[in-house]
Amino acid sequence: MQKRQYVALSASGVYLILCIASFVFHWSRMAYDKFSAMFVGILTMPWSLGFALFKDIILAGLFQYEIGTFGKNIMLIVFALLNTGLIYFLIARTKR
Repeated sequence: MQKRQYVALSASGVYLILCIASFVFHWSRMAYDKFSAMFVGILTMPWSLGFALFKDIILAGLFQYEIGTFGKNIMLIVFALLNTGLIYFLIARTKR
């Protein structure tokens, strides 16, 4: 492996560890702390912001449909995996 791939694996590994830690914090406190998902939301930017706007403006406003906690957590996991892949491929493909 080349040095860029090691750096890309390290960066995406650190990102995954941060995501796992923030998900564990959120799941352990979600019953009584409504701000526990803030760390997960920050780590999954910009997708979580777009999803929140879509969920609040379009789904809740137009269709009167609310996504449950399980659905929100699944979407945040998908966004975390998407960001992990992007981090890896952007770092691995850059030319230095």
